[in-house]
Amino acid sequence: MKRLIIILILTLNFQSLTKADDIRDFEIEGMSIGDSALDYFSKSTLDKGKELSWYDTKIFTPIRDIMLTNSKIYESYQIVIKTGDKNYKIQGIEGFIFYRNNDFDKCLSQLDSISNDIKKLFTKINSSGKQTYKHSYDKSGKTLVTAIHLTLKNGDEVRVNCVDWAKKYSFLDQLRISIFTKEYAKFLETAYN
Repeated sequence: MKRLIIILILTLNFQSLTKADDIRDFEIEGMSIGDSALDYFSKSTLDKGKELSWYDTKIFTPIRDIMLTNSKIYESYQIVIKTGDKNYKIQGIEGFIFYRNNDFDKCLSQLDSISNDIKKLFTKINSSGKQTYKHSYDKSGKTLVTAIHLTLKNGDEVRVNCVDWAKKYSFLDQLRISIFTKEYAKFLETAYN
């Protein structure tokens, strides 16, 4: 009997130390890739948030500015589904934290901390390293994104971005944590080029 208890304790301890290999093991407020967005939001909320004027909605449709009333971390979410998917299966999800009072340095500090924590969750994950580039939305080139892209072995991605919006916009600076399927990540690479 003692031996069985020791084996059970060791097994449970090793399971908690196991690293993930699947993007579906990573969640944002309990939501993950492959889940139905209908499990978290009403159909009317999702339909109201569809961004139909986005770059190209033939393949993917973003659903923007949706909120979870009990969220302790994020202020807003964006979910991406395949266009026409009646089950609203999540292909991408992003959680947003907004910065007021020009506190962008705090965002950059959190970017490093979060990306390091994410690296510890997966057995094989490649990091792009920290990169800063101009946001494609702002044609003046004054809005900057500082990002770390973490790619799993199968091509799925976790991205951590800080967006420092130019003063001409009324947008708040933001920390964005994103999880994307390989298919959606590849789509984004070509969507804005």
